[in-house]
Parts: sequence; structure tokens; C-alpha cells
Amino acid sequence: MLEQATTELGTAEMLTQYLDVQSRFDRYSVSNALLISHQKPDATRIADAKTWQKGGAYIQKGEKAFTILEPGKEFTRQDGTKGINYDAKKVFDIAQTTAKQPERKTRQQDEKKLIRALMKTSPVPICISNELPQDVNAAYVPQQKSILVRQGLPGNEIFKALSQEICYARFDKGGSTKTQNAFAVACVSYVLCKRNGIEPDNVTDQGAFDAKQPKEVRGMLKTIRDEANTMSDVMEKALSNRDRDAR
Repeated sequence: MLEQATTELGTAEMLTQYLDVQSRFDRYSVSNALLISHQKPDATRIADAKTWQKGGAYIQKGEKAFTILEPGKEFTRQDGTKGINYDAKKVFDIAQTTAKQPERKTRQQDEKKLIRALMKTSPVPICISNELPQDVNAAYVPQQKSILVRQGLPGNEIFKALSQEICYARFDKGGSTKTQNAFAVACVSYVLCKRNGIEPDNVTDQGAFDAKQPKEVRGMLKTIRDEANTMSDVMEKALSNRDRDAR
């Protein structure tokens, strides 16, 4: 099922579906986000039947479980290295239970605060510029090790543009090009926008998965997930500090 879920990402619809799931289940592994996307893409909160029952909720009649992977026991391979067994775990989404569904919360922060928090993730200086091409809202300039941003943009457009160019700067290790990193950048930006109540730009695979085995694809997705989570953590800390200072 995991292999099938991975190969399905070649369509824009399934890729978007996966990114939506990963943006909600930020601490779940790529494999589990893929399995959720494949079986229950609208899930928001999941647990096994026993956990739901402990919380006073029960599975509704006729609802079927779906499967994720749960780390099991550690084992030693023949070459002496350590590995972990994974067990298939049957779970249910909150919508399949009698539990009251909490109102889905999307961050409704002031866009200026969001942008300031996002800027904390940048490894290079960010400057206002009036010299960018008409169709470019922001640009990472590797030669100058800086990011230029067009003046006078709406907050949501600044966030989208900056999130992408900051990603380019963070992925720039001296030997890669913007073209090579374009897919990963688009995905990270999509996830960050979703988590912060900004309508993201659409993402396509841009041929990034061509001729790659499912395990390689999941490796790419892990890089994207980890980068999005790292940037989200920095933003959360910055926003929490601002809220504390305001109080």
C-alpha cells in the first residue's frame, strides 16, 4: 500500500492531497502521511479504538479502520547493525467516532507578525528592492547572499514569495542551482502557507519523481518534511516570544 501511495504522487491532485495531510500531521513520518493520504485524506485526528474508548468515545457503526505504521522492537541484523520492526496499526479518524469534533483551527495571526517570524528562518539578509522584474515578488540572489523583496505587496503575497526564496537560500549549499531545488522549495512553501492560513500556490511534481524508485521519492519527501518542520519550529518560537513580550 505504501509503494502504491508513493507512485500515485505523480499526479498534481495526489501530490497536493499528500502535502495537505503532511501539513496537518506535522510530526508524522512521510510513510504514515502517505498512508493516511491514500486511505483517509480528510483525517484530522487519529487513534486506535482502545485510545478512543479511554477518552470516552466509541467507533461509529459501520466505520472501517485504516492502517498506519507503528515502531516496534529493535533488532540486530546479521552484520551487527541495529534495525526497528514496524507493526501495522489499525486506527480511526475522529470523524469516525462519537467524539465531538473540535473546530478546526488555522492560525489567524497578523500577517506582519507571520512575516517577521518567517524572516527569522532566513540564513541571509532580506532587503526591500524597487528593481525586481515586474512578475517577480522576491528573489534570492546567490552572488550577494541576500533576498530582495518588492515593496508594497499584500501580506499574503509577501509570505508566499518570501517562504520560497528563504527556502532557496537554505537549500543553497554552494553547488546546487535554483532549478534543482525548485520542487522542494515549492513543497516547503506550500506546507508553510497551509499551516499559517495563507492560500498557497499549486504544486506539481515538475518531473522531480521521474525514474526514481519509491524509496528515493520518500527520501525526497523526508527532506521536504524536515525542512518545513524546522522552519515552522523557528516561527513558533518567534511568535511565542512576541506574544509573551506583548503580555
